[in-house]
Amino acid sequence: MPFSNPAPLIKKDGSVYVFGRKNINGIRIAQAYTAPAFNGKYILVNAGSNMLPDKNG
Repeated sequence: MPFSNPAPLIKKDGSVYVFGRKNINGIRIAQAYTAPAFNGKYILVNAGSNMLPDKNG
């Protein structure tokens, strides 16, 4: 994942959800990825939109 401190969650079905934060132009944002399995193809959630509540980090 292209962010720091990734926090993976392995679900009961073996799929993965990974959440992390990064800086873009001095603004801290959060993004998430999902995959069908740990070694599967990861897909960016919500088109990469900032997932932090205030949207400004």
